[in-house]
Amino acid sequence: MNYRILHSINVTFILLSAFFVSQLSFANSLDDILSSGNSESSSISSSLSPNSAEQGFNLDQLAVEEEFLTVEEAYQLSVSQPANNNGLALDWVITDKYFLYGDKFKVSINNKPVEANLPVGIIAYDQIFEKDVEKHYHHAMITIDPENLPKHPGYELTIVSQGCADAGLCYPPHTERFKVNGDSITPIKVAATSGFINNSVNDGNSGAANTQSELSLSTLVYMILFAIIGGAILNLMPCVLPVLSLKALSLANSSGNHRSQGLSYTLGAVTTFIAIAAVLLAVRAAGQAVGWGFQLQAPGFVTVLIYLFFIMGLSLSGFITIGARWMSLGQNLTQGSGVSQSYFTGVLAAVVASPCTAPFMAPALGFALTQPWWISLIIFAGLGFGMALPLLLLSYIPSLNKLLPKPGAWMETFKQALAFPLYITAIWLLWVLSRQLGPNAMALVILGGLGIVFIYWLGQKSSRFSSISSILAIAVVATLSWSSSQQTPVNTQNIASDSEWQRYDENNLAELRSKGKAVFINLTADWCITCLANEKVVFTESTLNNMRDKDITLIKGDWTNYDPKITKLLEKHKRGGVPLYLLFPADPKKEPLVLPQILTPNGFSESLNKI
Repeated sequence: MNYRILHSINVTFILLSAFFVSQLSFANSLDDILSSGNSESSSISSSLSPNSAEQGFNLDQLAVEEEFLTVEEAYQLSVSQPANNNGLALDWVITDKYFLYGDKFKVSINNKPVEANLPVGIIAYDQIFEKDVEKHYHHAMITIDPENLPKHPGYELTIVSQGCADAGLCYPPHTERFKVNGDSITPIKVAATSGFINNSVNDGNSGAANTQSELSLSTLVYMILFAIIGGAILNLMPCVLPVLSLKALSLANSSGNHRSQGLSYTLGAVTTFIAIAAVLLAVRAAGQAVGWGFQLQAPGFVTVLIYLFFIMGLSLSGFITIGARWMSLGQNLTQGSGVSQSYFTGVLAAVVASPCTAPFMAPALGFALTQPWWISLIIFAGLGFGMALPLLLLSYIPSLNKLLPKPGAWMETFKQALAFPLYITAIWLLWVLSRQLGPNAMALVILGGLGIVFIYWLGQKSSRFSSISSILAIAVVATLSWSSSQQTPVNTQNIASDSEWQRYDENNLAELRSKGKAVFINLTADWCITCLANEKVVFTESTLNNMRDKDITLIKGDWTNYDPKITKLLEKHKRGGVPLYLLFPADPKKEPLVLPQILTPNGFSESLNKI
């Protein structure tokens, strides 16, 4: 496998992360954040003025630059009168890999709803609506009995339908009208639906029509809302909670401009998420099949995060301090302490959020990765805004500060207690690294951590050495991270010989499907917290016995290291990352059931009964 692209990603993240570590050191390892001054920078506040936010963007100019069909091409409707029957038949021919929602059909005559015989489709989990829905593939027909039609010969028939493409794009509700006069049925031209409009742009070179697809404003708003919810949930993760807690306490203990601090924190989180998204989209544009979480597939970046959490924990525990010269340099770099430090705290929170995932992020990320780059960046900005939202509310609603405990000596004890979730996260990431590169790499990183502790210990013993202890620590992080990025990942797809889980292989899956075997696929990764929780809670011995009794073949795809085959399967089912759970029925003609990202034993058992 060619790892040059991934190596370049490693280098980028190593440099960025080393910069974040240095900013952490300059701020006295978060101690300065707790003692922010009152002087604020007006430039950041003015740049986030309401006027600039109101500029927005022209929705009518947005179109999805994918090879999707127009709604008329994807769903071709014909209306006819069946032989020997005075009723009506509404017949859709649906293009392959497109479908219509069964609960979105609406039929009316002269603007009044009419009773119709609806078709029966397949029931499958839909990640847009986060529930089981009825879908119609290939063909759908609605009939209207003669007794439900007007007695007079002339009337107007209005039909509303809505569908999506399997590749990830959903159309807004589509309205079609027909004039029915005796045996004559004539289509009536309907104005374009609001939202992102389909346009066929003529190619001057070939004369072909490049189809641009339709995206409704409601769908975009819906996905932004999901992104904000997912970002807010990130604050509950052990990676982010200590940083958020410290910043919240600093607001309670500060008499400065809280609104400016809240805005700058939000700006730091949002810009960092956008930067990560930009790297992700650039790598995808270069032809590399990657998804959300790709940064954790880079051992170099995982190594940086291990040291970052370790150093943060040592700082909160009071075990390390930074020399005065570095503190002075840090103060110059962060001018206007409150706002600047709030911004870099937002950056830090976004960086340490990388190992954590929120279940509500899946629909938004799956949607974002199928859209043009500007829409993708809007979704990722929503994630950053959601993560910053709790602190932003604290800074803008003074009454919420009453919910925070009063400052006091207890804050030092609380700060030290926050170090332990960071240590736990570092240990977990160390385990992930051992799964990626093996025990030798893990031992080397542990030795590097010991070297960092020794460097700071020596700095405390020698005043001459204290001034360069921080830069030596950063050098250790950068060197060992670079070394990790150059090692070849181990094959995490090797399932133990006594395991019931088969290794994911698309050819093996196709063979099992052709034989009429029911199959359950678990796409997971060692760095995916949600995946590990589901496996612990749901995939118990009793559940495995239940699947054995139903003759369901178990397949696991490990995405801990980069695997384009797994990425392809994720993209096929409109997911930006793991976990992904697919339950294939024995009938090879039926589509798989896509299960929720958060599983429960009862819910999983009900899903098994459906096939």
